[in-house]
Amino acid sequence: MVIRLTSLWKHRSDRRQKPALLAVILPEPLASEVLELLRIGKRVEAVKLTRARTGLGLLPAVKAVDALACD
Repeated sequence: MVIRLTSLWKHRSDRRQKPALLAVILPEPLASEVLELLRIGKRVEAVKLTRARTGLGLLPAVKAVDALACD
């Protein structure tokens, strides 16, 4: 299981305030598949897979994939 904390703004008007932290938990089979897609340069497919398997919205899924890519 992989846990990442990523910042997320709720609304554009909130950008003057500190962003909220969003904990994203990716189960191990999904995390491995996402890392493999990132390794071969398929970031968009990694985001789509994350959204399909977790039900996350676009921005949280992108943040989760980006956080996983940073490691």
